[in-house]
Amino acid sequence: MIEALKNIGLTDSEIKVYLALLELGSSTKGPIVDKSGVASSKIYELLEKLIQKGLVSYVIKANTKYFESASPTRILDYLKEKESQLKEQTNDIEKVLPELLLKQKMAEKKQEVNVYEGLKGIKTVREKTFDELKKGDEFYLFGTSASSTQMLHDYWLHYHKKRSKLGIGMKMLMNQDAPQQDLDDRNKLKHTSVKYMPTDISTPSWIEIIKDRTVIGVASENPVAVEIKNRAVAESFKSYFDTLWNQETTVSKGMPAFKNIFETLLKENKPGDTYRVFGAGLGTDKTEKQFTELFTDYHKRRNKKGVKAELLFHQSAKKRLDKVRGKYYDEKGAEIKFLPYDEDFPMQIIPHKDKTFISTQDENPIVITIDNKKITDAFRRYIDNVWNQDVSIYKGKENVEHVWWEMLRELNKGDEYYVLGANWQGKKNIVLQFFKDFHTKRINKGVKANLLFVSGTEPTVEKNKKYYKELAEVKFLPEGSYEGMQVNLYNNKVLFFVWREKEPVVFVIDDKHVYNTFKSYFDSYWNQEARILRGVDAVQFLFEDMLKYGEVDYIGARGYFVDARPKYIDEWEKRAIKQGFKMRNVVDPEVKGHRITKFPFVKTKYTLKKEFSMLSVFWIYGNKVAISNWTEKEPIVFIIENKQFYEMYKQQFEMLWNSS
Repeated sequence: MIEALKNIGLTDSEIKVYLALLELGSSTKGPIVDKSGVASSKIYELLEKLIQKGLVSYVIKANTKYFESASPTRILDYLKEKESQLKEQTNDIEKVLPELLLKQKMAEKKQEVNVYEGLKGIKTVREKTFDELKKGDEFYLFGTSASSTQMLHDYWLHYHKKRSKLGIGMKMLMNQDAPQQDLDDRNKLKHTSVKYMPTDISTPSWIEIIKDRTVIGVASENPVAVEIKNRAVAESFKSYFDTLWNQETTVSKGMPAFKNIFETLLKENKPGDTYRVFGAGLGTDKTEKQFTELFTDYHKRRNKKGVKAELLFHQSAKKRLDKVRGKYYDEKGAEIKFLPYDEDFPMQIIPHKDKTFISTQDENPIVITIDNKKITDAFRRYIDNVWNQDVSIYKGKENVEHVWWEMLRELNKGDEYYVLGANWQGKKNIVLQFFKDFHTKRINKGVKANLLFVSGTEPTVEKNKKYYKELAEVKFLPEGSYEGMQVNLYNNKVLFFVWREKEPVVFVIDDKHVYNTFKSYFDSYWNQEARILRGVDAVQFLFEDMLKYGEVDYIGARGYFVDARPKYIDEWEKRAIKQGFKMRNVVDPEVKGHRITKFPFVKTKYTLKKEFSMLSVFWIYGNKVAISNWTEKEPIVFIIENKQFYEMYKQQFEMLWNSS
């Protein structure tokens, strides 16, 4: 079966991928790599080749590509297409065959071959150009490599300076293993244009085409050059040279090729220029150290020159980036954003002038250079749209937590942020360690917080008050408000946290108008004067709250909560005594002797009728009036925070207190 597939033109790797897809059905990249055993870096290239042959297709679901194999019967269609193409090619050749035969007859029959050895021989054959070519003429050379000896290297520099001075032009294609400095030195000369070979071909020989002469040279300690005087041979090599020279896309491999991208950016950008990187990263798990060192050095030099960068990082690069924040990144001429989606995109894209650099960051990086203005402009427009996008989405606990740290990093000492519907990832009674760590660092940095917690979190906030009292102000929302969702507001940004149990999500909106809209919502809740609480915990919250103000006046307190939570009252009473708490209570005579009348800090007068005091309890403290009712199901507490309202009830209490 495999041999049959090979015979129709499929490679071993294409066969492995196609057979894997037949068994998998619809699949993403990962399972195909695992099943087929091909390299992860090659999988997209192989899938694209199979798609072009009509043997694989794909669909996009939720921003993810799913690949599917075509029916095996499609192989027969593929063979029929190849047969049809072969017929067309045969017809084309039959049409031009007479012309080709005529060219053969017209070609010179004479062919002269000369061999030159040693440095003197190389000089002799090369310096023929000074006799054969005049100012404005041009010759072509390709295949020069790093294997050239120092002796030859010195001669080439001398020769090219003389050639340039005489006005003789040259186009040269260097092998990709040739040093960047060699290419730069040649391009500094007039009448000289040098590029790297578009493919990773490395040989110890070079080829020159000078009019009807072709010279093939071999660099060694005793260099050799073979000169062929034949117009057809020269035209053949010139055609090959033109194909390579005019190729818009080049592919190279290795760290030198990768470093060359950034050396080019540094050399060709002027102070004040800005470039953008789409899909920036700091290597993989294996290459993190190598790429971090490379970029740290590069950005140091970039800052020194005054070139700016706008870096759209992969979301997966956050942890690595946090390690080097402050080392020549966003604090010094580089603005950082993250891609608005968490996608497995293994390459970075950099549009620069009329070129686009596409590269990987694995152990042996691949660099694709596209020298095409239209394509580069298209990439530039796309990256600009992503950069200016107002909404980003982050999924998963790790990414959501990173958004919190980003918020703290962007806020300076004295700045403040606002939270509408604060909780602990949807929890009301457990402060997760992450939030303890966050608020510890927030306090150390001097950032203020205005926290509107969801109703029901009052006891937990009180137990963990060291995280929420310093440089923070806390209030609570009415019951049922903003539960299951949390909104953070800062620096014209809105963070929507949706606390899903399996995978929390945060939407980041960078828009001043949206920020102002939600800030007005926050302010309306923050400045509210009345709210309702339910349950025994709500009454306990009042006991804790009034301790802050040092005193309370009651109308009709009969001790229901004291009876409901005696252990808590034991501990609360000790704290109240220690801080000099004061309490006055006007109640009916039936309460006499109850524990609420025996606190060492309480004064009680028994002037109310039982029918009145059993209806409601009025708590008057700290510009607040709380009215509590013990229903059959649960206590209900109505809290009003209004100075005028407080003073009115305070006056009413004093009248009751003084009338007895």
